[in-house]
Amino acid sequence: MIGAKLEEPVQPCFLKIIDIIEEENIMDITREDIIDLETDILIKLSFDFLVASPIPSVQRFLRILEYDLNQHVYRVAISICKF
Repeated sequence: MIGAKLEEPVQPCFLKIIDIIEEENIMDITREDIIDLETDILIKLSFDFLVASPIPSVQRFLRILEYDLNQHVYRVAISICKF
């Protein structure tokens, strides 16, 4: 659920996830159980997870094409990526 919350425009529904888990594992699970599990995962990861972004790829291509030294081109390219 954490990944879907970060990447998807519409957040997943807890009830659907609970239904899938209960069908697959024949166990009772609550919304609070899922939230507790997500909290534990985030704490273990120290809230440090990678967010997908085109910026590293653009930086690499600017460096290959030697445009990384031109501050105007660099700033424009990075600002476009932020949209």
